[in-house]
Amino acid sequence: MPSPGLSLVGFMDRNPAITYLRRYSHPGNITEAQAEGQWRIAKGKLGSPIPNAGHPKLQDFDSQYDPYLQRVTQNPRYSTTVKGMPASFRLVEIDPLLAFQFQLDMDRVARVLTGITGTPSMEQMIGICLPENPLDPRTVPMQTSETPTSLTITSTNPNLRVIVGGQFVDPATGQSLYDPNIMALIAGIGFGEGSPLSQVARFDGRCYLKNGYHRAYALRTRGQDYMPCVLVDATDYAEVIEDNKPGQIFDRDLLVSRNPPTIGHFTQGRAYNVTLRPTRRVIQLQWSAGTLPG
Repeated sequence: MPSPGLSLVGFMDRNPAITYLRRYSHPGNITEAQAEGQWRIAKGKLGSPIPNAGHPKLQDFDSQYDPYLQRVTQNPRYSTTVKGMPASFRLVEIDPLLAFQFQLDMDRVARVLTGITGTPSMEQMIGICLPENPLDPRTVPMQTSETPTSLTITSTNPNLRVIVGGQFVDPATGQSLYDPNIMALIAGIGFGEGSPLSQVARFDGRCYLKNGYHRAYALRTRGQDYMPCVLVDATDYAEVIEDNKPGQIFDRDLLVSRNPPTIGHFTQGRAYNVTLRPTRRVIQLQWSAGTLPG
């Protein structure tokens, strides 16, 4: 089903904006002229630059939350989230965070605060942004199709991700994983829902919201100026935007410009209202075997 959304399409150049609106907005059969008209309206809504873009204020957690945050670090998904980068738990100012993501799905925003009325408490925000337990991937709705040399996995869950790939290792022995039932070593991918932790990546002095866009919007529009997050210090820009493909996020040149897209553009009524077409997440795995000389 189509869903209401907010888009920062006004930051795009004309041709990419028209392609985006005709591909992702509903209905998708609008003319080029109609898409251009929508883009021009979106550009007009952006307004002046958000103050301190990329340089949010940071706060520490009260020590009473240390036991809970320590349990979060023991979650198996914590290590795959920070991936060896220096990391800390912080409260980060929402609006100045740089936003490389184009759009928000307002149905997803509504689900963030299910059962919570009024302004969320600190305890509620921590539970939302830094959950202690990840979602069991076996509960993610998905469909699979197979051929003798391929596997395709599709899901309506936009957070379905490849978590690990390669030759698997037995954690108990450190040796290659072996299945005695088929007398074979195991290689391939491990997949499930992406990191459940809200993340901010700091790189070259700027802070980017890496994960948690819908949560950031939900908390800000319910009266909170700060959100809990894992703050990671990246040493390469690729660590900021991993799991995202060029053409599906804003370019780095725009994000480091004097007027970059931020979460504040979403929360301050500067984004363009769109109706989003349904999408599916697809993971494809293929394999082959052959003989090479030498």
